[in-house]
Amino acid sequence: MAIPIRRSLARLKLLPYETWVLQIPEPLATVRARLEAKVEPPKIWRPGRQRHHQPYAGTIRAQNFALCRIIHYRNSFLPQIRGRWESIPGGTEIKITFTLHPVVLVFLSLWLTAWYGSAIPIALWGGQAPLISVGFLAVPLLMLITFCAVFWAEVRHSQRELTVIFHRRCPGEWREH
Repeated sequence: MAIPIRRSLARLKLLPYETWVLQIPEPLATVRARLEAKVEPPKIWRPGRQRHHQPYAGTIRAQNFALCRIIHYRNSFLPQIRGRWESIPGGTEIKITFTLHPVVLVFLSLWLTAWYGSAIPIALWGGQAPLISVGFLAVPLLMLITFCAVFWAEVRHSQRELTVIFHRRCPGEWREH
Protein backbone atom coordinates (compact mmCIF):
# COMPACT_ATOMS: atom_id res chain seq x y z
CA MET A 1 0.00 0.00 0.00
CA ALA A 2 2.93 2.37 0.67
CA ILE A 3 4.29 2.00 -2.87
CA PRO A 4 1.43 3.83 -4.64
CA ILE A 5 1.68 6.69 -2.14
CA ARG A 6 5.44 6.87 -2.65
CA ARG A 7 4.95 6.94 -6.44
CA SER A 8 2.36 9.70 -6.11
CA LEU A 9 4.69 11.77 -3.97
CA ALA A 10 7.51 11.23 -6.45
CA ARG A 11 5.29 12.65 -9.22
CA LEU A 12 4.37 15.69 -7.13
CA LYS A 13 6.16 18.60 -8.78
CA LEU A 14 6.17 21.83 -6.86
CA LEU A 15 8.20 23.99 -9.20
CA PRO A 16 6.42 25.16 -12.35
CA TYR A 17 9.08 23.89 -14.72
CA GLU A 18 9.05 20.89 -17.06
CA THR A 19 11.55 19.67 -19.63
CA TRP A 20 10.29 17.37 -22.32
CA VAL A 21 12.15 15.70 -25.20
CA LEU A 22 10.51 14.39 -28.35
CA GLN A 23 12.21 12.40 -31.07
CA ILE A 24 10.38 12.53 -34.36
CA PRO A 25 11.43 10.12 -37.15
CA GLU A 26 11.16 12.83 -39.82
CA PRO A 27 13.43 15.60 -41.13
CA LEU A 28 13.66 18.92 -39.31
CA ALA A 29 12.09 20.84 -42.23
CA THR A 30 8.96 18.66 -42.09
CA VAL A 31 8.63 18.99 -38.32
CA ARG A 32 9.11 22.76 -38.45
CA ALA A 33 6.54 23.09 -41.26
CA ARG A 34 3.99 21.18 -39.15
CA LEU A 35 4.49 23.56 -36.24
CA GLU A 36 4.44 26.65 -38.47
CA ALA A 37 1.04 25.54 -39.78
CA LYS A 38 -0.35 25.64 -36.21
CA VAL A 39 1.25 28.87 -34.95
CA GLU A 40 0.30 32.46 -35.68
CA PRO A 41 2.25 35.61 -34.84
CA PRO A 42 1.71 36.93 -31.31
CA LYS A 43 -0.84 39.70 -30.89
CA ILE A 44 -1.05 42.19 -28.08
CA TRP A 45 -4.85 42.18 -28.15
CA ARG A 46 -7.29 39.50 -29.34
CA PRO A 47 -10.72 41.00 -29.96
CA GLY A 48 -13.71 39.29 -28.37
CA ARG A 49 -14.14 35.58 -28.70
CA GLN A 50 -12.55 35.16 -32.10
CA ARG A 51 -12.56 31.42 -32.79
CA HIS A 52 -10.87 31.34 -36.19
CA HIS A 53 -7.21 31.10 -35.28
CA GLN A 54 -4.41 28.63 -34.81
CA PRO A 55 -4.00 26.86 -31.45
CA TYR A 56 -0.71 28.63 -30.63
CA ALA A 57 0.81 32.09 -30.97
CA GLY A 58 4.53 32.70 -30.98
CA THR A 59 7.71 32.85 -32.99
CA ILE A 60 9.50 30.08 -34.85
CA ARG A 61 13.15 30.40 -35.79
CA ALA A 62 15.68 28.14 -37.49
CA GLN A 63 16.90 26.55 -34.25
CA ASN A 64 14.23 27.34 -31.66
CA PHE A 65 10.68 28.48 -30.99
CA ALA A 66 8.67 30.25 -28.29
CA LEU A 67 4.94 29.60 -28.01
CA CYS A 68 1.91 30.19 -25.85
CA ARG A 69 -1.41 28.44 -26.28
CA ILE A 70 -4.27 30.69 -27.39
CA ILE A 71 -7.13 30.41 -24.90
CA HIS A 72 -10.49 32.14 -24.49
CA TYR A 73 -10.33 32.66 -20.75
CA ARG A 74 -7.99 34.27 -18.25
CA ASN A 75 -5.22 32.09 -16.90
CA SER A 76 -2.03 33.60 -15.49
CA PHE A 77 -0.64 30.09 -15.05
CA LEU A 78 -0.61 29.23 -18.74
CA PRO A 79 2.81 27.76 -19.53
CA GLN A 80 5.30 29.58 -21.68
CA ILE A 81 6.64 27.02 -24.14
CA ARG A 82 10.20 27.23 -25.43
CA GLY A 83 11.84 24.66 -27.62
CA ARG A 84 15.02 23.86 -29.49
CA TRP A 85 15.22 21.40 -32.32
CA GLU A 86 18.08 19.74 -34.05
CA SER A 87 18.58 17.11 -36.69
CA ILE A 88 19.67 13.74 -35.41
CA PRO A 89 20.35 10.53 -37.33
CA GLY A 90 16.96 9.24 -38.40
CA GLY A 91 14.91 12.35 -37.58
CA THR A 92 14.58 15.36 -35.35
CA GLU A 93 14.97 15.86 -31.61
CA ILE A 94 12.93 18.59 -29.92
CA LYS A 95 13.75 19.76 -26.40
CA ILE A 96 10.81 21.67 -24.93
CA THR A 97 10.55 23.52 -21.63
CA PHE A 98 7.34 24.68 -19.98
CA THR A 99 7.62 27.52 -17.46
CA LEU A 100 5.47 30.19 -15.90
CA HIS A 101 5.72 33.70 -17.24
CA PRO A 102 8.53 35.51 -15.36
CA VAL A 103 6.14 38.24 -14.16
CA VAL A 104 3.92 35.59 -12.55
CA LEU A 105 6.94 33.99 -10.86
CA VAL A 106 8.06 37.37 -9.47
CA PHE A 107 4.53 38.16 -8.25
CA LEU A 108 4.18 34.78 -6.51
CA SER A 109 7.60 35.14 -4.88
CA LEU A 110 6.84 38.63 -3.59
CA TRP A 111 3.36 37.65 -2.44
CA LEU A 112 4.56 34.59 -0.52
CA THR A 113 7.48 36.52 1.00
CA ALA A 114 5.20 39.35 2.15
CA TRP A 115 2.52 36.96 3.43
CA TYR A 116 4.83 34.70 5.40
CA GLY A 117 7.02 37.62 6.49
CA SER A 118 4.02 38.91 8.40
CA ALA A 119 2.03 35.71 9.06
CA ILE A 120 4.81 33.78 10.82
CA PRO A 121 5.50 36.49 13.44
CA ILE A 122 1.75 36.96 13.98
CA ALA A 123 1.26 33.20 14.37
CA LEU A 124 4.17 32.86 16.79
CA TRP A 125 3.86 36.00 18.90
CA GLY A 126 0.51 37.58 18.02
CA GLY A 127 -1.56 35.91 20.70
CA GLN A 128 -3.98 34.50 18.11
CA ALA A 129 -6.01 31.36 18.63
CA PRO A 130 -4.10 28.32 17.29
CA LEU A 131 -6.73 27.63 14.62
CA ILE A 132 -6.41 31.16 13.22
CA SER A 133 -2.61 30.84 13.20
CA VAL A 134 -2.82 27.56 11.28
CA GLY A 135 -5.19 29.22 8.80
CA PHE A 136 -2.74 32.08 8.24
CA LEU A 137 -0.03 29.58 7.46
CA ALA A 138 -2.07 26.99 5.50
CA VAL A 139 -4.24 29.11 3.19
CA PRO A 140 -1.39 30.40 0.98
CA LEU A 141 -0.01 26.86 0.67
CA LEU A 142 -3.42 25.59 -0.46
CA MET A 143 -3.62 28.41 -2.99
CA LEU A 144 -0.12 27.61 -4.25
CA ILE A 145 -1.04 23.94 -4.65
CA THR A 146 -4.12 24.99 -6.63
CA PHE A 147 -2.02 27.26 -8.85
CA CYS A 148 0.45 24.43 -9.49
CA ALA A 149 -2.40 22.04 -10.33
CA VAL A 150 -3.70 24.49 -12.93
CA PHE A 151 -0.21 24.92 -14.40
CA TRP A 152 0.36 21.15 -14.66
CA ALA A 153 -3.06 20.60 -16.24
CA GLU A 154 -2.16 23.17 -18.89
CA VAL A 155 1.25 21.52 -19.43
CA ARG A 156 -0.40 18.14 -20.02
CA HIS A 157 -2.88 19.74 -22.43
CA SER A 158 -0.06 21.38 -24.41
CA GLN A 159 1.96 18.16 -24.45
CA ARG A 160 -0.98 16.29 -25.95
CA GLU A 161 -1.54 18.98 -28.59
CA LEU A 162 2.15 19.23 -29.50
CA THR A 163 2.40 15.46 -29.78
CA VAL A 164 -0.49 15.51 -32.23
CA ILE A 165 1.10 18.35 -34.21
CA PHE A 166 4.61 16.87 -34.39
CA HIS A 167 3.55 13.29 -35.05
CA ARG A 168 0.62 14.36 -37.27
CA ARG A 169 -1.74 12.08 -35.40
CA CYS A 170 -5.47 12.41 -35.07
CA PRO A 171 -6.47 13.64 -31.57
CA GLY A 172 -8.27 10.35 -30.81
CA GLU A 173 -5.13 8.38 -31.65
CA TRP A 174 -3.05 9.84 -28.82
CA ARG A 175 -3.05 7.91 -25.58
CA GLU A 176 -1.42 8.91 -22.34
CA HIS A 177 0.77 6.18 -20.82
